[in-house]
Amino acid sequence: MLSLAHQFLFLHVPKTAGNSIQRALLPFSEDTMALLAPHQDGVDRFEIRSPTLEMHKHLELSEYRKRLPAEQFGALFKFCGVRNPWDRCVSYFFSPHRGVVDWSPKAFAAFVDKDIRTASSYVSLASDETDAFANVDAVLRFEQLEDDFAQLCRRIGIATPHLPKANAGDHGDYRTYYTDPRMIDHVAQKFSAEIERFGYAFE
Repeated sequence: MLSLAHQFLFLHVPKTAGNSIQRALLPFSEDTMALLAPHQDGVDRFEIRSPTLEMHKHLELSEYRKRLPAEQFGALFKFCGVRNPWDRCVSYFFSPHRGVVDWSPKAFAAFVDKDIRTASSYVSLASDETDAFANVDAVLRFEQLEDDFAQLCRRIGIATPHLPKANAGDHGDYRTYYTDPRMIDHVAQKFSAEIERFGYAFE
C-alpha cells in the first residue's frame, strides 16, 4: 500500500495483520479497495489497487522499486509486519482462501516446503543481503501490534486510526499442531533469519 501524500509504503506480508493495517490506513493512501473474487467480502478479504501502478496487495519491495522513480522510492517511509513463524505457518495453512478445514501433518509439511514464503522475501532488494529488514524503516510485530501501530502513525505524521480486526482465524494455540519435533525444526530452519532477527521462539 502506497501513500504519496503521506510518503509511506506498507509491504503486506501475509498473515501478519496486514488486512487490518491496510483497512486502517486506506483513507491516507491513494490506493483503493477492490473485490475481485467470490470469497472477498471487503471486510476480512479484499484486494488493493493503485490508480497509477500495476500492483497487488502483497507486492514486494523490489517490485515497488522497479515501478517508482528512484528519488520518490527513496523518500518513502517503508514498513512491514512480522509474526512468530510457527504461529504464522499454522494461520496461513488455515487461511480461508486455501479452503482447508481439516488438519493434516503431511499436507502442512508440504505447505511449509512449497507454499509459504519468509517475511524477509517481501522486503529483500538483493540476493546477497545479510539483513533484508534493513531495507525498511519500521517493522510491526504481530504480538504487540497496537503499540507498534500507534508508534508508526506518530512517525508518519497521522492521527492513529482505529485498527480493526480483519481475517482473524480461530485455529487456537499454534503449538498444539506441532506434534512432531521435526516439523518444529523444519520451520526453524526455513525462517531462521526472522527468528534470529526478532528473537522468536517456539514457546
